[in-house]
Amino acid sequence: LHASVGVAFAVGSGPATAETLLRDADLAMYGAKNRGKGRVAVFDDSMHEGAFERLELKADLARAVERNELLLHYQPVIDLAQGTIAGFEALMRWNHRVRGMVGPGTFIPLAEETGLIVPIGRWLMDVALDQLRRWQDLLPDSALSMSINVSGRQLEDEGVVDDLRAAIERSGVDPSSVVVELTESVVVDDSPELVARL
Repeated sequence: LHASVGVAFAVGSGPATAETLLRDADLAMYGAKNRGKGRVAVFDDSMHEGAFERLELKADLARAVERNELLLHYQPVIDLAQGTIAGFEALMRWNHRVRGMVGPGTFIPLAEETGLIVPIGRWLMDVALDQLRRWQDLLPDSALSMSINVSGRQLEDEGVVDDLRAAIERSGVDPSSVVVELTESVVVDDSPELVARL
């Protein structure tokens, strides 16, 4: 067992109420958790700003797909022996209407935390496989593949297999040209449901 502890002190300007102390200690605890297990964090005022920014980003992320703010970048996968492009990895990016480009290290954890990674992942599958189909049509003699990252949170969703199957059928690509990449945390969790979905 591990414990993450958030500490807030009833000192400084203005009287502290039980409610504000609990809120501040809670923010500090999440700060401790973000740095790893078995940590202690002491509340400071910058944590309020970070919490407010996270709330804003969560709200904006919920509308990012309908606003067409999400986009995919494609990183080529090179066959070194042949010196040719063997495929691509789809990398999600967020071009926020006010903040500009928001890094995946910022918005992917938020998407997983809120469950938005499931509909966003569905969108990624459709867009990436549609793009793969267009490249395969342009280069019919190639055996291009598309790598798609699937998070543990997506695998927890019972519809993930159907989502991937539907995206493959809509795009018309051969299923063997789709590579599903998993994070290490998924491999560690050997729950029967996740194994069945894999």
